[in-house]
Order: sequence, then structure tokens, then C-alpha cells
Amino acid sequence: MSFLKSVFWIFLAGNFASFGNFLYNLAMGRMLSPADYGELEAILSLSVLFAVPLSVLSTFIVKIVSSYWGQNKKIEIKTFLAVYRRRFLLISIVGSILLLFFSPIIIRFLNLGSILSVIFLSLLFLLSGLTIVNNGGLGGTLSFGFLAINGITGTTIKLITSVILVFLNFQLSGAFLGPLLGTLVAFALSFIELRNIFKNVKETKKIPKDILKETFFPTLFASLAITLFLTVDVILARHFFSESVSGEFAAVAVLGKIIYYAIGPVISVMFPLISARAANGTSHVLPLLGSLAMVFGVGSLIGFIFIMFPVFILNTLFDGKYLNGASYLGTYSLFMTIFSINSVLTHFLLAISYFRPMWLLFCLSAFAGILMILFHGSISQLIWINVSVSFLYFVVVSTLVCRHINFRSLFLSTVRQKPLSGI
Repeated sequence: MSFLKSVFWIFLAGNFASFGNFLYNLAMGRMLSPADYGELEAILSLSVLFAVPLSVLSTFIVKIVSSYWGQNKKIEIKTFLAVYRRRFLLISIVGSILLLFFSPIIIRFLNLGSILSVIFLSLLFLLSGLTIVNNGGLGGTLSFGFLAINGITGTTIKLITSVILVFLNFQLSGAFLGPLLGTLVAFALSFIELRNIFKNVKETKKIPKDILKETFFPTLFASLAITLFLTVDVILARHFFSESVSGEFAAVAVLGKIIYYAIGPVISVMFPLISARAANGTSHVLPLLGSLAMVFGVGSLIGFIFIMFPVFILNTLFDGKYLNGASYLGTYSLFMTIFSINSVLTHFLLAISYFRPMWLLFCLSAFAGILMILFHGSISQLIWINVSVSFLYFVVVSTLVCRHINFRSLFLSTVRQKPLSGI
């Protein structure tokens, strides 16, 4: 029941943030021209792809902190976060400089109008690096409620700022400034909350050196596998197709990703919870099954709506700008449902420290990108490549999960389970 309560509250709160992100994309799609909107979504997708090293480290941090939290090692947690906060700052600065250095290549590849979009990308990368350690620490300590509130706050600022600025005719500049301000506020709030959690805890001088070696690189492969599926199609569509067609696909992708964003809170709860339970030897199978049931239910419901009413949805939400994308919406929702299930299963393997197959999962996602580069005759072709390879990914990862879980743990008495603080 503790898992269900955690999922319930962060699912409700987290989806406010997800809905805010959707409203941001919707508002920008209606207020910007198709060409500018296509550029915005390509840059946002590229920001997700370039932020893979940071997201990898975030997952790595959640994994380590939640394991320590399950063993009540607060001193080690505070030391770990302090060390990696300094490392992330350096990584973010170097990454931002590299993005500016390679700006001519990015501009040419994505057919951008100016360097403005790359400057935004660089600044967002820098701010994300400052935020990601703190969010990882909060997730690892099972501070789900604060994470949800923080996400809502940042998303609200992002939405309101961007809408006002675009309305005042700042166009792409206004669309970019909202996410930057929202991320900055989220960082400040997370820093304050962590200080409160560990205000009476002293740091040690060092952390175990084998942590990075054992955990980081498997997490890297897993995060790359997930991120490539989520971003590469929009980026390649911007490269291979006209501005109007890439804008249409961007609109379809934004709607389809509602499925993934809707289940994001489920993964946010499941991953640190299972990691903490695996660390202290308590049952962790039921949270997995509950997460899969929620993902399948949400994906099926949203997918059904998209299949039945694609024209109405696109016409209503995007003011009739992207109606040519109606034929793709149902197929893309199928892809996102399979992808979301795969994401849950992959995070489960990471949570129980089963790292060996992560390179294989990365190869499967990279294979999808290679196929898109070779075969891109239409938008439909890109989507069906994602569907096919995602299904293959599902077969592999579900087999691995079934081989490495103990279904008998379902029947462990709750009296025997060790309680976890924060749940």
C-alpha cells in the first residue's frame, strides 16, 4: 500500500507538471509559425539528446542515493551529493562551451535560421546540469511530494513566461526564455529542500571509488537506449523533410508523448523504491507489476482516443495547422505505449543492479536510428521503424526481467518487510 500511495500522489501532482509541458508545446504550436515550431521542437529534442550524459548521471545518483537511503546512510548521501554537484558543474560548463563551438554544424544540420537556438541549447544544458544532482538526491531520498511540487512550479513558470513573451511578439526568443527561467527556479528550490533534509548531517572526506565503475556505464547505455527512441525521429525528420512536414510530425510527436509523460511519475516512484527495497532485502516485485499495469492502462486509454478522433484532436489543439499528421497519430501512440513499457522494464533492471544486458538494449535503440537514416521515404516509415524495433526491444527486455525476478517475493508477509522512511 505504501507504494500505491506514493504512486497515487506523485502521479496526480506529477501529471500537473506533464500537462503543463503539454500546454507549453500546444501553446507554442498555435502561436508560432509551423517553421518556427518545427525548429523549437527540434532544438528541444536535441537538448534531450545532448543531455543524455546528465540524465545518465541523474539515474546513477538516484540509484546510489536510494541504496544508501534504504540502509540509513545519511552521511554517505550528503558526501556523495557534494562531490557530484562539483563534478556536474564542470561537466555542464564544458558541455555548454562545446555546443557553442559546434554551432555552425548544428545550424546547418537542422536548417536553423540563426545561432539563437544554439545559444538557448547551451544555456539550458548549463542550467540542467546544476539542477540534476539535486533532483537525483531528492528522488533517492524518496521526497516524491517535493519533487512533484517543484516540477509543477518550474513548469508553470516556463508556460506563463513563454506565452506572455511570444504574445508580445518575441517569437522564438520568448519560447526559449520560459524553459530557462523555469529550470533556474527549480534548481533554487531543490537546493533549499536538500539543505533542510541534511542540515544536521556532517560530510565525510571520501566516497567509495568503485561506485562509479560498477553503476555509471550500465546506466549510460540504458539512458542512451531510452533517449534515442524518444528523440531521434524528430531530429531526423527535421533534417530529411521540409519545414512544414517536420512541423506536422513534431505536433504528432508532442501528442504521442503524452503517454510517456503521463507515466513518468510512475517510474519516478518505482525506480528509487525498488532500488531501496532491493538494498535492504524487502519485496520489490509488486511495485513492478503495479507500474506495468498503470502504464498499460494509460497507454491503452490515450491510444484509443488518438485512434478514434485524430482529426478532431489536431484541429482542436493546433487550430487546424497540422491536420496532415492525423494519419500518423494512432501509430505513434502505439509506439509510445510499447516504449513506455520498455522504459519501466529497463529501469527495473537498473534498480535491482542487473547491469550486464544494458549494452544490448542500447544497440537495439541505435539500430532504430540507423534504419531511419537508411529508410526515410515518409513520416509513416519512420514511425513504423520505431514500432517494430520497440517491439523487438520489449521481447528482449521482458525476457531478461522474467529471468531475474523472484515471483515468490509477491507472497512475502508485509510484517516481515523492513519499513523505508519517506514512504
